[in-house]
Parts: sequence; structure tokens; C-alpha cells
Amino acid sequence: MQTPRAGIVCDPVSSPVCYDQSGLSLGLTREYFGSFAEQTALRNLAGQAPPRQFRLSNGSACDLNARTCWSDGWNRQQVNVALSNQLFGSANGTGAGSASTQTRAAQCRMTRWFKSLYNGNCELRENRTGKGRLLEVSLQDGNVYSVSKPRGGGYQLSDVKGNSWPVNVNDQGRSVSFTWSDRVLTVTPNAAPSNGNSFGQLLNNLMGP
Repeated sequence: MQTPRAGIVCDPVSSPVCYDQSGLSLGLTREYFGSFAEQTALRNLAGQAPPRQFRLSNGSACDLNARTCWSDGWNRQQVNVALSNQLFGSANGTGAGSASTQTRAAQCRMTRWFKSLYNGNCELRENRTGKGRLLEVSLQDGNVYSVSKPRGGGYQLSDVKGNSWPVNVNDQGRSVSFTWSDRVLTVTPNAAPSNGNSFGQLLNNLMGP
């Protein structure tokens, strides 16, 4: 991994690319690795927008929505403070410098066209950073889904591959279901919120108006 200047992280392994706080940068990739690397990166995107989450060859992973990088990849247990500050800046309200996180155990059920894809334990992480708030749902099969609500917009859900969808949120009291594309994820915390609110109200309080 290379850090040529503040706000830039370059990964020279395999297909060389450079990232800034907006994600994969074709211009920086060309600047540091040449036009062939830029064209390779463009071809790998296959017409898609650069992902909001990415993993580096050293195993670290970064999430642009959370403005945070982790040393242990998508396990997200060990914040990589140096990499987060390198990419997002220590004064930007990064997840590494000013995030507060609450974690709770839950049960999750994922269905696709009423066919069960997952049914078991999961973990909820409420991340509050200077740039926004996230609810992360981590399934034991390795999938992680991040739910956010941009100011003035509706709920959005993204996965570890960087795919993002608008998501409908249905408050069912103890449970909340997230519906997007052809899938439904139902989340039931093992313990009810201590303030007596439903999980849906807790989610609304987390995300704000």
C-alpha cells in the first residue's frame, strides 16, 4: 500500500489503483500508475459507478459511507486509525476519530421470493460519525448490510460489494424488515430497547429526520 500524499491511498498489488475519499479515482490511478492501469480499472468497473466500499490487498477494508477503514476487513472490529485519517482526514469527523458505536445481538432472517436464504444470529452496530449515521447488520455468513438515511432522503441499503439500493423499512414492533430488490431482511434484537421504544423508533432516532 502506498500513501503518496494526504487523502490518497494507492494499492500497487495485482491491478494497481488509487483511492481518495470519494472512492476509486481513475485520474489518480493514471497519475501514479499510468494510462494502462487507468484503462484496466475502467474496464473492471464494467460501466458501474465505483463502489462505496473497497478492500485493499493488505486485508484492510474501507467504507466511504462510514468514512472509516478497518484492519480486519469486513469483520469491522479493528478500526485502522492511520488509514482512516490518511484517506478521510483526522479533522473531518471520521469514524476513526469521532465515531461512537453501539453493538447488540439479534436474530436475522433473509428471504428471496419467500425462499429462505439465511436464518440465524446476527449483530447490529449503530455507528454515529461526524458525517452521518449508519446501522450495520452483520450476518454470520459474512454478509454485512449498511442502512443509511441521507439528509432529506429515504433509507438506503448497501452491501460489502458496494452495491446500493433504496430500501423500504417496515416497523413491526420488536422487529424491523428491510425490503429491497427481490429480498427481505427481518431483524429482531435479542433485547428490546431500554427506553421502551420499538426497534423501528430506535432506528428513526438513530437516522434522524
